[in-house]
Amino acid sequence: MGPNLTVISQSKEEEIDAHPLKITILALIGAALGIFTTYYFNQFLQLADYIYLTISFIFGAFFVVFAVLNAVFIKSSARLETILAFQVLVALSIFYNHLYPSPSLVLIGGGVIFFMFLGTAVARGKKTIDNSLKVNFFSVAKTVVPRAISGVLIFLSVIIYLNYFEWGKFNEIIGKKLVSEILTASNPIVNLFFTGVSFDQSTHIFLKGIVQSQINQQPPQSDIISRSGNNFLDDFKSLPSELKDKFINESVVNLQKSIVGFVGPFDVTKNAKEVAYDLIKGQIDKLSAQVKSILGLVVAFVAFLMFKSFAVLFYWLIEFLAFFVFKFLVAINFAHFGLQTRSREFVILS
Repeated sequence: MGPNLTVISQSKEEEIDAHPLKITILALIGAALGIFTTYYFNQFLQLADYIYLTISFIFGAFFVVFAVLNAVFIKSSARLETILAFQVLVALSIFYNHLYPSPSLVLIGGGVIFFMFLGTAVARGKKTIDNSLKVNFFSVAKTVVPRAISGVLIFLSVIIYLNYFEWGKFNEIIGKKLVSEILTASNPIVNLFFTGVSFDQSTHIFLKGIVQSQINQQPPQSDIISRSGNNFLDDFKSLPSELKDKFINESVVNLQKSIVGFVGPFDVTKNAKEVAYDLIKGQIDKLSAQVKSILGLVVAFVAFLMFKSFAVLFYWLIEFLAFFVFKFLVAINFAHFGLQTRSREFVILS
């Protein structure tokens, strides 16, 4: 006796959106994830607590997961665009005071770009599944994830620009952390030219280290000792320690005066990183509004590139999460597979 085969009926079930309640649930979950992503990222910018950044990125990842699910489950392109527009508007809503009564054109523009990237991502994912005979979930996910993430990150980069360069909510803690991390990373490069110098030192020690390195390379001018070609170092070593210290201190003062003449006064007793931050901030404060706006756009673009390069490492994880949620929804009969004309497979909400 042969095996008892269960034949999946090639019913006349149409590939249409037949369950508005479930579509609404998907839309509301996506909207909630979008607003949480935006809210916690904005909290990070204002409070400089990296836990908020982590939470924002987690919500953002699941927002992209549900963008993939929208492409798989929702059949009507018009309905998809409406849902995505709704989700973007909800994400914008936490900045309602910058939308009414005086709308921020940059904020609105960021929302439009967000919607365009998100819409393009989901539309291409939908096209992929519509043109396939079998439901290849990962093909859809690989189509949606990169563009959807780009849309999210562009929107977050616009929020950085607005907070720090238009709304006057610059957080000095983040600024100092950023400058500190950049200078710490540059220490090995600085040591290629000035041995033993570090931005972790006090500014006086930092400048003194530069001078001492220069003594072994191209000695600075001084009345304490007359330079005579290659004999300078030997002459310097032959000096009494008091004169060596005087020579070095004089050179440090001359170097400090040169820097002050270029960027303004600073406190040599403070850490070099703090002084560097103060000088950078002072120079930025002197810029015109137009130049500051250009600088803000550059900062936003760099932030986007940094976030994007980080996010690329997690594409696979987001695709796997989307697949896991997809399988879970099918398992609980939230959606099911169907067959069309004996050959084409599709997925619809149950």
